[in-house]
Amino acid sequence: MTTRTQHYLRGRDYYELTVTTAPDGPLPAEAERFFASFHFAKPAAAGPSGPSRSHSGAALPRSGAREKIADRTPEDALRTFVYAMAVRDEPTLRAITLPVEGFEWLMAGRAAPAGLIQELKEKLAQQTFRSLKAGDKFTLPQGQAVVVKAEDVGPDRALLLPEGASLPTRLQKVEGHWKVDPSAVIAGRKAAEAARRNAAQKNSGGAR
Repeated sequence: MTTRTQHYLRGRDYYELTVTTAPDGPLPAEAERFFASFHFAKPAAAGPSGPSRSHSGAALPRSGAREKIADRTPEDALRTFVYAMAVRDEPTLRAITLPVEGFEWLMAGRAAPAGLIQELKEKLAQQTFRSLKAGDKFTLPQGQAVVVKAEDVGPDRALLLPEGASLPTRLQKVEGHWKVDPSAVIAGRKAAEAARRNAAQKNSGGAR
């Protein structure tokens, strides 16, 4: 198979958009138009309670270096998680996440290109978040409305909704350190890989 990948930065988010050929087939001419047609929608406005910022000023860890991990606040921990996943920093990822099955999915794919690292750091430093409270609502991609329960948030639990994002991230405080629950990210990557394999099988069947 032949693949071509383009990388995108938007707010706190880092995206990889990949086109894959059918087995033994060339990359189609439409691939270029596909990449050119990809655009981000206008970011959603923060909720009425407004975004909250991290004021700790803790620095993000450098790729390949085990510095003191920024996890004093939920916002710090989420920034650290996003950066570590983008650069595929496994030790930091393990330290900043809750134990979960399928951790290897966080390390799948290529690391962000070196030329984007500094820009990623700057965007993460400027990223704002809305800290959800009990009774707040958000909508799942399937259109289902979810109400935040009292047990979802508290002194040792948080739900952060990054500005421009549609889904919040769960975090939990463990022995004085905030950690990210990566379950949703892992589930999303598994679903994307399953869709890619199904498409490859259909293309392969059509070629016969």
